[in-house]
Amino acid sequence: MASDEPRPRVSVVVLSYNTREVLLRCLEVLGAGDPPEDMQIIVVDNASTDGSAEAVGERFPDVELVVSETNRLYAGGMNLGASRARGEHVLLLNADTEVGPDQVRELADYLDGHPRVGAVGPAQVNAAGRPERPRVDELSVGNLVLSMLGIQSFVGRHVKVAATGAVAHLSGSAIMLRREIGERLGYFDEGFRFYWEDTDLSRRIRDLGYELHIVSEVQILHRHAASSRQVDRGRRRVWAAQGFARYAHKHCPGAEAALMFALRLVFCLVAGLVAAVFTVLTLGQVGPIREHAGATFAVAGVMWSEGLLGRGAPSAAAHSEDTEGAHAD
Repeated sequence: MASDEPRPRVSVVVLSYNTREVLLRCLEVLGAGDPPEDMQIIVVDNASTDGSAEAVGERFPDVELVVSETNRLYAGGMNLGASRARGEHVLLLNADTEVGPDQVRELADYLDGHPRVGAVGPAQVNAAGRPERPRVDELSVGNLVLSMLGIQSFVGRHVKVAATGAVAHLSGSAIMLRREIGERLGYFDEGFRFYWEDTDLSRRIRDLGYELHIVSEVQILHRHAASSRQVDRGRRRVWAAQGFARYAHKHCPGAEAALMFALRLVFCLVAGLVAAVFTVLTLGQVGPIREHAGATFAVAGVMWSEGLLGRGAPSAAAHSEDTEGAHAD
């Protein structure tokens, strides 16, 4: 692009890994066949093997296609795309979402009209029309206990779309932030393998003094787990546990983090032992029970080694980089 051309208002970064059909649908709804002048659309293909990159190049030649030779996972793939962003705002978008150009503009309008807000997200519903519960609570011992008891999940299944306003965290499936903030923070922490990186980014934006808002008037479809379901459930649980450990080390006081690791360790050991007993009683013939036992013990191992022993803790340099120049404009 010539240097005298106007900067796009919004750069949209779409990340995909072996999600050819939902990716093409995402781009179609986004208007990538004839991209609006005020939008830059970037697609990052995370080393797919299903022809995703070729299909995008053929059907949407005006999209900026970035093909990674390796699967950089979520944080690395998004960061690769965000490094190409030229817009005033950057929308980080999963391929399994459907967002129209007018909805993109509504989110940008909200940011422009609320200078104290650093990032926004739309309300999201799944294919069945059920709303996602926005994360209005911060990680704490009390909230962790509620989560382990399943209370938060129960509440989340019976809530309506949240009203527009401040939340603690935004979902990485669709988050728009000011590009200057993204560049200041380096976008996602690539120390998170697959989960908790959006929670971490949300927290770091708030640590700069900005608010995060859900804009309920903008409601999008999120089909969920189009990429992650390609990884077995046990590995996903371990990755989530590793993300939990890294986040707690970064953002929670040491004693509180240690208590949370201990609680999860005990909970996983008890749950794992119960599942192991049922595995023996059923002669290992019930696959879900057998797999649950193995995965639960693996999570307990993460809580011990990367949690209580601190092997998953970020370096001191990572902490200083996250907060360098922190302030609220």
